[in-house]
Amino acid sequence: MLGFNIRNELLVRLYFVFGVVLVLAFVIFGRMLTLATTQRGYWMEKAKKNYLKYVDVEAERGNILAEDGSLLATSLPFFDLHIDFGAEGVTEDMWVANRDSLALCLASIYNTDWTPGGWRYVLDSLHFDGKNNRYWPIKKDATFNEVAYVKQFPLFRNGRFKGGLVVEQHGKRFYPFKMNAHRTLGYVREGAQPVGIEGQFDNVLGGSRGQRLMMRVPGDIYIPVNDLTEIEPKSGDDIVTTLDVNIQDAAENALLRACSIHEADHGTAIVMEVKTGKVVAIANIGRTGEDDLDENGKKQTGWWETYNYGVGTLVEPGSM
Repeated sequence: MLGFNIRNELLVRLYFVFGVVLVLAFVIFGRMLTLATTQRGYWMEKAKKNYLKYVDVEAERGNILAEDGSLLATSLPFFDLHIDFGAEGVTEDMWVANRDSLALCLASIYNTDWTPGGWRYVLDSLHFDGKNNRYWPIKKDATFNEVAYVKQFPLFRNGRFKGGLVVEQHGKRFYPFKMNAHRTLGYVREGAQPVGIEGQFDNVLGGSRGQRLMMRVPGDIYIPVNDLTEIEPKSGDDIVTTLDVNIQDAAENALLRACSIHEADHGTAIVMEVKTGKVVAIANIGRTGEDDLDENGKKQTGWWETYNYGVGTLVEPGSM
């Protein structure tokens, strides 16, 4: 009798556990069915937003030219180089065959403080945890010639997907005549009010942005899916000014000497062609302070074109 009761109790417990498991199975199955049917579109779109997205690609900025065609402002291409240690095309055999020579090349070019053996140790460590090292930086602001040279390195010569080299292009504004007409040319800088020709004609010089598909990898970093943009950017147009580089240089130097001799706070000089009204030179010299920055955001010291007094201070000259 006692054994019969124990057996019944065990059966009751077994049926209870089976019933709970069965209910959970139905709940899970129902949830999976809902996700696969009615909510499929929502989660697919959410996945795309989380792991794939389009980002803007800056267009090549147009040039600013003097009247004779001399470059007053132009954009030079620079490149940021990264290694994708999680590239699917890089097999283990390819890695073993190329890591020593790759370490030697990197040691001779970028970080001479590390020996080839040190570079090999670093590369092996990063390769071992490749899924978390999809965007390891090699060099910032590399030139076109440097990129062409690096692309011949062992492993990298196999391309983006089989070699793991990620190249991102960006432009830097370059002013060949340095301080000459600097404030007149102006700049467009994030966090600052646009200034001068660069700011006034930003929509003309800036062109139209393109788009590139990017993929999110561990570390909340986005890397390009391929080397090409899905929507090509349209380069900005050039702007031709009436400035004469020779007269501008003469006016700038004369004004700088006068301000230094008279210990002036600032000065301005404008040279106009009377027959046509063309402004062929506009120089502005002022003492720099702690908050005065150049077009790259670096502090200036001494004398610089800190403000366009010829335009910004619209008053009649007292001596005329």
